[in-house]
Amino acid sequence: MANNNKSRHRRFAPQVEVKGDKEVLSAPIESLGLPEETLVLLKNNRFNTVFDIARRTERDMFRVQTFNKKHLIAVKKAINAKGIDFLPFVKEEKPDEQKKQDNLQEKSAGRKPDVKPQDVIRHGEKPQNRDNRQQKNRDRGKCAQQDNRLSKPQNQNSKQNQKNGQKQKPQQERRPKVELPVEEWLKVSKNGKWGFSNGLTTVIEPRFDEVFCFKDGVACVDDNGKFGYIDTKGDYVIEPKFECAMSFSEGLAVFFEGEKCGYINKEGNVVLPAKYDAATAFENGRAKVKEFGKWSTIDTEGNTLWSK
Repeated sequence: MANNNKSRHRRFAPQVEVKGDKEVLSAPIESLGLPEETLVLLKNNRFNTVFDIARRTERDMFRVQTFNKKHLIAVKKAINAKGIDFLPFVKEEKPDEQKKQDNLQEKSAGRKPDVKPQDVIRHGEKPQNRDNRQQKNRDRGKCAQQDNRLSKPQNQNSKQNQKNGQKQKPQQERRPKVELPVEEWLKVSKNGKWGFSNGLTTVIEPRFDEVFCFKDGVACVDDNGKFGYIDTKGDYVIEPKFECAMSFSEGLAVFFEGEKCGYINKEGNVVLPAKYDAATAFENGRAKVKEFGKWSTIDTEGNTLWSK
């Protein structure tokens, strides 16, 4: 019996139908020619074959810790070259809609009406005797109601809560909503697109594939696979032209060109060329970059301040 109970609660992953050549799907991910950083990240998260990638959606890939847009671009480019692509994203049905369907199915199946205990005729009892028994029960109920009226008055709500086995909770005061500062604007989604809300209303309609928080008065957005920057009105201050980019910090932002990255200013001009393997945002005039397999600290002019 114990074994049966365990098997009853065991969850199995649903079978996924992936289109593509079987030999390609069964090949190890090393055959894709991915960058070393991306390959190590996938291997550490148990991605062993091309099928392990192809059976997921693009959104599923972002569930991998530290997996970012740069990695996604490299993986997508590699599997597309093999005639493989990610699974399309399918919106899951909401629980409320599922409940409505279940209710409709129950109605269409036709349930038998509930039978009350007083409507049941006892064995050997005549219908007239049953009516007398029902009348006696109603009289008893009236007497019980009169006895309750003579007893000490109690709060009706507290009685109902006691019957339901619930304790009264003190009512909490609702705090008035306040407009959020720009740096704390919330991401809002509609029909798979993203925009911003100031906490009270939508200030930038959802029309981007991805958005990042506002920094230095601008926000990085993904528009049809290209990255650019918008102001608080939703207008472009830097047109979407980069393969990938990050938020601004201290007037500079990381951008990607192929497998390398560099820095741009708020005019969209390249300040430090894309020659680094990895780079971080500037903080207190300094940033960390990786070049030739070594990490270094640089200033805003690209001068090396410290190196391993």
